[in-house]
Amino acid sequence: TRPEDRQPCGDAPGDGPRAEPRDQHKSREKRPDDAARRARGKDMSDRSSDRAPLIQFPLRGDRADHSEAARGKKKQDGHMEQHLLKQGAPRGKLFYNSCGVDTHLFADARPDLAPPQFISIGRFVDKKAPYLTLLAFKKVAEEIPEAKLIMGGDGPLLESCRQLVRGLKLSQAVEFVSPLTREGVRATLKRGRAFVQHSIEVNTGDLMEGTPVVLLEAGASGLPTVSTRHGGIPDVIVEGENGFLVSEGDVEGMAERMIRLAKNPALAARMGEKARRRVVADFSMEKSIGNLKRIIEFAVQNHRERTKL
Repeated sequence: TRPEDRQPCGDAPGDGPRAEPRDQHKSREKRPDDAARRARGKDMSDRSSDRAPLIQFPLRGDRADHSEAARGKKKQDGHMEQHLLKQGAPRGKLFYNSCGVDTHLFADARPDLAPPQFISIGRFVDKKAPYLTLLAFKKVAEEIPEAKLIMGGDGPLLESCRQLVRGLKLSQAVEFVSPLTREGVRATLKRGRAFVQHSIEVNTGDLMEGTPVVLLEAGASGLPTVSTRHGGIPDVIVEGENGFLVSEGDVEGMAERMIRLAKNPALAARMGEKARRRVVADFSMEKSIGNLKRIIEFAVQNHRERTKL
């Protein structure tokens, strides 16, 4: 219950007049009436929502945060925060804290030693657009006949994707593996040259991604990613550093970047190393839990300050 919604001490709603000692009645007259107290509480709440939160976006490593503050640079809003701000969310109540992953379990992939084999793991649903990944891979297979695509997961579009593979004559190049356990995901990622996912915003149902956990697991494993500028993906993938990003629906662009990685295992290895370093620094389970603790502490402190009004 919010402090401004609580009933004031004294008469309960619906009770008739109640006799009070004269002194008590006097002290009551000195307090601001209920409407004024509520208005003051609302004003304070509104002002607090405009203030920058204790934990500003993005929740990154302390050293990076301190060095930016020391140089007087304003932090740039992340993709997910920009989306929420456009929807009208108050900045002072926004905290960015992605899911963290086990960077000890997900490790040791060697994209430079793997064949030109791409991994795509996730639910077969509209916003992940697995059919667009298949269309991009079709172009890769035309250029590099030995290329493979492993798709793991389940969902309503799985059978449609199986049929599309047959129609594209890719049955020998595409492998479906499902369902996958956590250990199965780890083992599958270690088979790949790169991770691929063509996420898009859709008009029905589950509209868009947050930050896909499997994308973090792929990065922790040491794989570069080819994906789209969508949801929280650009908050993890830095274009040309730990992967490549294309616009939603850009099948040609996705295929071109997959071909680059298929032909250049050394490039995949360099990007994969940077991908792991980024996930370990900013998206580990320990980092996520620590950030969550700080957010809860901030919320508790904020509540205590408001209840003093």
